[in-house]
Amino acid sequence: MRGKGGAWRRKAAPLQPSSKAHNTREFFHFYASFSMANLSVNINKIATLRNARGGKEPDLINFAEKILSCGVAGLTAHPRADQRHITSGDIAALHQKFSRHPLQPELNWEGDVREDFLHLTDAHPPHQCTLVPVSFGERTSHRGYDVSSSAYLLEAVVQHLKDKGVRVSVFVECGDMRSLEKASEIGFHRIEIYTAPYAHAFSSGSYATQLTALKNTARRAVELGLGVNAGHDLDFLNIPPLLQAAPEIQELSVGHHLISYALEVGIEAATQRYLESMRAS
Repeated sequence: MRGKGGAWRRKAAPLQPSSKAHNTREFFHFYASFSMANLSVNINKIATLRNARGGKEPDLINFAEKILSCGVAGLTAHPRADQRHITSGDIAALHQKFSRHPLQPELNWEGDVREDFLHLTDAHPPHQCTLVPVSFGERTSHRGYDVSSSAYLLEAVVQHLKDKGVRVSVFVECGDMRSLEKASEIGFHRIEIYTAPYAHAFSSGSYATQLTALKNTARRAVELGLGVNAGHDLDFLNIPPLLQAAPEIQELSVGHHLISYALEVGIEAATQRYLESMRAS
């Protein structure tokens, strides 16, 4: 179901379970028993390719429409300060095109706590905003927030976004239970588990420890009343074991590997392959 949010339609927020740990756990295990996780496709790499040459090709909006036509739930975009892939203009265009789109996709803006990003979310509000720490010179996100030590930065931002009707998530390290507890205390709706360590372990063939840590992190988040997203370096091979181990996960964010695979098979076939891997879970 979807409801109205301001001047644009917003996907209804998930039901909030009881704050009591056992009721929360029972609710999400029941919910997970019949609900497949949503897929949000990160379209940063399409913009990276466009920006490498300049001009308008590949057309970000056109490719976003192709992705959505396959049945994915939403789009993720990360407008960094250096605008090396997604630009502020892209965010405006994505919001204008898809906030009233017939498919009603969920828009997720990722970003760090900086003034211009917050102004951008105010001007073009997403359904979900995921706060991600950024280090100078990094190629890609490589860590989650230490929510406890960053609370002084995050608290006001979370409240501001919630006042605007935006669901707020925070990127966290797998196994960082203190950050989960602080995220719940601050008032985040969800956490997104940083899955790169699991993906790298999966590639090595020895990933049981990481999978257990992911499962425990997801379960603890649910006990604290938090929704659970996950993302980074996920592909159609490592997704099924992840979702089987942690059915509490409500949304996967996939970008680099899907777009890379699309160079081989096309964007629609690549997107369908990822959806199939999630259904197989």
